[in-house]
Amino acid sequence: MRPAVRQTLVVGLVAAIMSTSCGVRPNDPVVASSGNLAIALANAIDISVIPRVAAFRAEAETFEQAAQDFCVDLDEPALATLQAQWIVLFEQWYRLAIFNFGPLDDNIIFPQYSFIDSLRVRGTDYLATVRDEISANMASMVTLDEAFFDAQTFDNVGLLALESAVFERASMDHSQLPADIVGEYAGAPRKCEILEGLARQIAKRAQIVEDGWKIEAPFENDPYRTLFLTADLDDETEPLTLLLVTVQEFLDHLHRRHVVTTAAAVSDHAYEAVAETIDEIETLLVGTDETEISFFALMLGAGHDAVVDDLIENIAAARAALVARDAGDVEDALVALDGNFKREVPDSLEVNLGINFSDGD
Repeated sequence: MRPAVRQTLVVGLVAAIMSTSCGVRPNDPVVASSGNLAIALANAIDISVIPRVAAFRAEAETFEQAAQDFCVDLDEPALATLQAQWIVLFEQWYRLAIFNFGPLDDNIIFPQYSFIDSLRVRGTDYLATVRDEISANMASMVTLDEAFFDAQTFDNVGLLALESAVFERASMDHSQLPADIVGEYAGAPRKCEILEGLARQIAKRAQIVEDGWKIEAPFENDPYRTLFLTADLDDETEPLTLLLVTVQEFLDHLHRRHVVTTAAAVSDHAYEAVAETIDEIETLLVGTDETEISFFALMLGAGHDAVVDDLIENIAAARAALVARDAGDVEDALVALDGNFKREVPDSLEVNLGINFSDGD
């Protein structure tokens, strides 16, 4: 990046950081203390994590309604609305997915996230699997009720199955022409049952995750927010360590599993979705107008200007590569950010991650 451009980015973001630090004069650094770190962590949960959980749940419900409306209208405008809503839901997932802990990762064998994003489990593209399942269910006589979809394995449901259901027809040519997709639904009523069942399933899981954060965590009597911010986690992991490791693991997943060229192959929306991830990482670090103390403010207050500078440059590089749809440059930028979250970010916040980094999946 040219020095002038880099300097402009740094100055602009530093100004934004200082403006989000409530009660701090613009020229005063934020003191790097345990108390301020606790405030920054609480801000991250309440301004980044929980709003993303709520947004994903809301968009999942909106998608479910759009599926029901489409199955009433069965026309191309309703299909266009449904496809647009899937894109919104997919993008919201890529904002939420960097926070893959707590209620999202609530079971060592069948965690909630696996039924939303099958690619995240081990990097396997299950497109052929969901295509075969949709075709088989269209042809079978099995009752496609709620219990049926509740019993489905992770590789047959979630965002990928919905993508196939709304962006292509199930016949062998997998035509993406709107008229062909609508025509298949009109000629095969069971396909609407499949669409509505898959939509209901993802909305239910989104609600479970939100309830876990806000009402009662799985196998606990308190909301996960309370458990997290009071450091009352089952495995005694430090909350900030868990947050930083989870972000790092998702960045590792994105580049190691070549997500921009593997995910969303039917809708061709992976680059845009990963751009949402980058936006969310920046929000996590910089904060918003509601943020009292941000992580960047703490880094600057502790004299780690070079770390902030490097993060800003790597975020900008990732954005530019995603806009250009240059897979190689995207992966280079993701590797750089992955490294930042393995080393510079925890070091500058004086966090001992205490783990051996690997694939993270």
